[in-house]
Amino acid sequence: MRILRTLTIAAAAVAALASSTLTGTALAAPSGCVAIINPIGHAWCTKGSGFVRVKVTCSNDYTKKTIVYGPWKSTPNPSPYDYSHKRCPDSHPHHMKAEYETKS
Repeated sequence: MRILRTLTIAAAAVAALASSTLTGTALAAPSGCVAIINPIGHAWCTKGSGFVRVKVTCSNDYTKKTIVYGPWKSTPNPSPYDYSHKRCPDSHPHHMKAEYETKS
């Protein structure tokens, strides 16, 4: 009985410590994110920690659309060289819309 109680108390202490450690060091998700077309798709975030990528909707002359994605880039992105960039393929050369996706 005494061993079981000691193990239960020890397990509760470890769980409490792990919970406080995880919440105390949690980093903020990416924020302050922007996506533009100029003339290709670009995306970046100015705050937080995680990753961002650009999502570009492209079309051809016949209103058929395709979506392409830039590479995941770590945030924050202090320099344009660190932004996620993507150009539409030759089959769908018109850049219609740029959006961003994030992950922690």
